[in-house]
Amino acid sequence: MMQALTYYRDLAANTMPGSNDIMEVKDAFMNGTAPMAIYSTYILPAVIKEGDPKNVGFVVPTEKNSAVYGMLTSLTITAGQKTEETEAAEKFVTFMEQADNIADWVMMSPGAALPVNKAVVTTATWKDNDVIKALG
Repeated sequence: MMQALTYYRDLAANTMPGSNDIMEVKDAFMNGTAPMAIYSTYILPAVIKEGDPKNVGFVVPTEKNSAVYGMLTSLTITAGQKTEETEAAEKFVTFMEQADNIADWVMMSPGAALPVNKAVVTTATWKDNDVIKALG
């Protein structure tokens, strides 16, 4: 843990000054001011649209004690609300579980949010997405 914190402290000390929102990072990466960008995959659609996807690579940890970050986003239904609220939530989750709807949801961040429903990759939304095509 200490090694990771030290690494991120050093990385932060060498980052570009000012705000580091998605457009500033994308612009710096695309114009060569920042030869490398460690950022959310939300940057990928703009990079692929404005540049060459072959110039984008991914670094995979190779240390013995590698660590990776991931996040699971799911639809959940809480307990304690009125019966009609639970029924409405169940109806919404059932709707969102349909392949076309999940495809629309995960395509908010193409290539980053990956569906757990295998049927998503058969949808036109998935197959016709330029980012998904570029990333293979």
